[in-house]
Amino acid sequence: SGTLAGSVASRFEAVPPEPPRLKVALAGLGTVGLGVLRWLRGLGQDLELTGILVSDRDRTRQDDVPRELLTDNWRDLLSPPPDLVIEVIGGTGVAAELISAARGRGIAVVTANKELLARKPALGRAAATRHWPPLRAAASVGGGVPALEHAALIAADNPVQSLTGVLNGTCNFVLERLQAGDTYPAAITAAQRLGFAEADPHLDVSGLDSVYKLSLLCTTLFGTGLPPAAIECRGLETVTPEQVQAAGRQGQVLKLVAAAERHGSRVRGRVSVQALAPDDPLARGRNAENCLFIHHADGRTHALHGKGAGRYPTTCSVLADVMEIRREILGGQAEGAARKTG
Repeated sequence: SGTLAGSVASRFEAVPPEPPRLKVALAGLGTVGLGVLRWLRGLGQDLELTGILVSDRDRTRQDDVPRELLTDNWRDLLSPPPDLVIEVIGGTGVAAELISAARGRGIAVVTANKELLARKPALGRAAATRHWPPLRAAASVGGGVPALEHAALIAADNPVQSLTGVLNGTCNFVLERLQAGDTYPAAITAAQRLGFAEADPHLDVSGLDSVYKLSLLCTTLFGTGLPPAAIECRGLETVTPEQVQAAGRQGQVLKLVAAAERHGSRVRGRVSVQALAPDDPLARGRNAENCLFIHHADGRTHALHGKGAGRYPTTCSVLADVMEIRREILGGQAEGAARKTG
């Protein structure tokens, strides 16, 4: 029996029913997509996978891929509508159509698509707000490093003057291998074998991946957009064997550095390979690590470090967004039920 406290009758707290499983559709089954799929299937009590978008349904796949859920038509993912769409296709074609259609129907979206967010400023701003339906993009910058979330908190604290960072783990790894004596093709192959690079690594090694990330960071930190086309870019394809050898002779470390600085009302950005002293903070990251330094006008600096490439660091960021949205949806359902019974 309950304990009597005062003159009111005691009663036991009602045990709430088990929350419904979140219906999730997955778009993309590449390096990150396969990691997301495997993690989702391990959360079966919380999530129900309703469909998987791929480019080729007939391709031979791993045994743990549920073939009955595969489709090559993005519209199939939205019929019947899920609670959430996870987009890890990349690019601005099918991904843009899918995200636009999902949000138009009130469906939440989690994406790792930094190119789409950078090229579509309205989507970039939506990712920075808490409006419904939610659009979350933690995995779009920094892999396992929550760069955008921290950038938003830092910018709210005090005006930001500049930022510098190594924002692409694939390039970090490839440059290390080049300085260790590998050829460029061998370094790329090693990155692909370890899951640091996609089958087509152009977006990474060209520097465009870092350009898109820098664009998103500038929007968050400076409150003003810096279009990708306005960022000067020189990627790994411009690095010569002579440059690699010269850096080695001088004890320097090659890094693909992204940098942006405020000049009055304007922001200037650049992505380029730089030869750094080994004790430079930007030179300390190894393998696929990312680092980001955010500088205030008063001299204070915030530093972020962590895994920036690979299947599971990025998957962790995607799943963090998924679980946050799940809590929001369940919280909204609980509030609605309380209003009905109140």
